[in-house]
Order: sequence, then structure tokens, then C-alpha cells
Amino acid sequence: GSNAIGGVVNIITRRGSDVPLETYVGGGYYSATQGYRSNAGLSGSSGGFDYRLSLSRSEHGDRRTRGYGELDNSAYDNESAALHLGYRRANHYVAFKAERFDMSAGSWVEPQPGSEFNLDFPKRDQRHYALFYEATDLSPVVKKLSANAYRRTVDRDFNNNVLTRVPPVTVVVDNNSQDEQLTRGLGVQAELELFAEQTTLIGLEYMDDVLDSDKFGSTTRITPVGTVVTPASASQKADQQTLSAFAQQQWQFAENWTTY
Repeated sequence: GSNAIGGVVNIITRRGSDVPLETYVGGGYYSATQGYRSNAGLSGSSGGFDYRLSLSRSEHGDRRTRGYGELDNSAYDNESAALHLGYRRANHYVAFKAERFDMSAGSWVEPQPGSEFNLDFPKRDQRHYALFYEATDLSPVVKKLSANAYRRTVDRDFNNNVLTRVPPVTVVVDNNSQDEQLTRGLGVQAELELFAEQTTLIGLEYMDDVLDSDKFGSTTRITPVGTVVTPASASQKADQQTLSAFAQQQWQFAENWTTY
């Protein structure tokens, strides 16, 4: 999960390649959605500098199946971009990373007699910026020291529509949720060799989350004697701070025996 101490899943984005310039281009076609995906990028290094830029785009229509035919409101598309700029001098390395991801999608719901249910995610966007520092072989004890500071924003837009018919009354419920989440974090980690050929890992992480959520909706009742619309709205703000410390000791007793 997002609050896992020490990063249960540790994702490290790729750095620049070992040559001055390297490029790639790729793509594909999907007959089930009559959609496509494409990606391209370039990377390289020169002197102490390295860089990487990658772009991708995917666009798909409603999915076609044998059992249900075409699934209404199942289309989706997304695009992303990532940038890495790094510089190394001796055993010190610093880097700036920027990433963006934009996605919109519908959701097919199996039809039910007397009702219609629609889900739509017109916006699920993310922006991520980070500064990274790493130093290696600082002393016989400190083998590696790294620090990472980042800022991430996530914007979500969610629409939900439910129509129910119970003659002679029809009820339509519309809901819209607009959320913005801001996360700022800082992590420091050190790999030590306190004992011969045994690794000691210690670290400290701080994370600050802020959520701003606005919800709008209405309920419309259509009857033979008239129509009544009841609006509703709500706003919520929340924040959470997390401070974590972790330590891990590796012991290797023999060539094929290691414990933590």
C-alpha cells in the first residue's frame, strides 16, 4: 500500500543509457476495442550527465465480446510522459524526475430490468516530481546513502448515474465527485556494513497527505403529477502525516543461507 514502511514494492525508474543517444519506438493494435497503443523515447549519457524521456499514448473504443456483443461505455484512453535528468560526480549522484499520467475511462454495467446504471471516470490524472540523491562508498562502514524528496498530486473525477423505473414513477440519481490529493514525502536510507560482509539497512520516511473532496448530486422524481428535483452537495477536507523508521539486518551464514 501507499503507506508501507520502507516500501514493500520499491519502484526505481530507469536512468539514462550508456551511449550518447538511444531511441525506441513501439506500437500495437487491438481488434477487440479497435484501439491502439504507441510509445517512444530517447535516452543517453555524456560526461557525468544522463537523461531519459519517454512518451506513451493509448486509445480504445468500446470492447467487443462474443457473449454480450459491444459493451457500451467501456471505452478508455490514457497518456503518460516521464523525464529523468541526472548528474554523477565521483561517487555522488543527483537526479530530477518528473512524471505525468492522464486517464479517462467508462465502465460497462450489466443491464438490469427496470433500471440503468452508468459509471464514468472522465479524469484520473497524476503529477509526480522528485529529487534524488545517492552516494556510495562514503566510508568502510557507510556503503550507500540515499535521499528522496517528492511531490505528487492526483486529480479524480467520478460520475455515477442511476435510473430506476417503477411505473408510474421514474427516479434518476446523479452523483459527481471531484477529489484532489496532494502528497509530499521525504525518505532517507543508509546501507551500512557494521559486521564483515553483512548488510545493515536503516531508514526514515515522512509523508504528508492532504485531500480536498467536493461532491455534487441530485435526485429527480418524475411522477404523473409533476417532477421534483432535490439537489445535494458536500465538501470534505482531510490531512494525514506519517513518520516511519525502519531497520533490517542481513546475516549470511553460508553461501546458500541468508536470513533477515
